[in-house]
Amino acid sequence: MGRFQREFDSRQYMLTDDFELFHYRSSKLLNIEYHNHDFYELYFLVSGKVTYYVEGRSYALAPGDILILSDQEMHRPSQANEDPYERIVVWIRPAYLRALGAPDFPLTACFEALPRGGGNQLRMDPAALQEFRESLDDLEEAYGSEEPGSGLLRSAYFVEVMVRLNRAFRAAQEGRSPLDGEVAAAPSTRTARLIRFVNDHIAEDLGLDRLAAEFYVSKYHMLREFRRHTGVTIHQYVLTKRLILARHHLRRGTPVAEVCRLCGFRDPSNFARLYRREYGLSPKEEALSL
Repeated sequence: MGRFQREFDSRQYMLTDDFELFHYRSSKLLNIEYHNHDFYELYFLVSGKVTYYVEGRSYALAPGDILILSDQEMHRPSQANEDPYERIVVWIRPAYLRALGAPDFPLTACFEALPRGGGNQLRMDPAALQEFRESLDDLEEAYGSEEPGSGLLRSAYFVEVMVRLNRAFRAAQEGRSPLDGEVAAAPSTRTARLIRFVNDHIAEDLGLDRLAAEFYVSKYHMLREFRRHTGVTIHQYVLTKRLILARHHLRRGTPVAEVCRLCGFRDPSNFARLYRREYGLSPKEEALSL
């Protein structure tokens, strides 16, 4: 096995241009808030009792389960108790993964073709899981090695892991997954519906008055319920999702003025200020960095 990083690192940004691998083991309860990052994440649960919240859905994970998280999804894990909690996490640059795929087998498919509102959890059949875990162990071994040729093995095992992951994703999409279609459940039906509504109407007015009228509930009850189930306020969620979408559009060459409109920002100067505060550069600087 590779080297364990026993202490959890709260860093939520990458230091490399390809991928990073972490193998965590801990017993103490961790308080991790809803967050998002500009890279893909592969999460493999080795042991522990964990519920993972992704965009208003909750996944009760079992050891051997896999979560795939895109670069536009907010998420957070929640431990049920202080039992040993072990997991392997791989962070992946989208551009790096995109370049490794083939026209008939894009390795980004499992992240970019996720159905809205679910599909993040994979549970493989025993034979496929054994093969996947062996590939993941090989990758971890090469990742932590300084032996000659480890860099080549590292790249080769990474591709092998991604191929097996995408095969499992395709099987799940075709209804051949052991999950039988039931894993994700809404932490609150109204909260899940509200999150879907926000994502479907991100360019529109999403003030509390409108949302309360849309869902026939008092603003104060809606605020309390949303925060209880997500850990963030409605305002924080809407703003974060708008900024995530803005970054997505800017990195694909959409003009700044159009991004401002598409993402629901009415004031360009306020958009620029908020974007710089979140990402450390202005929307124009983001566009010019391509």
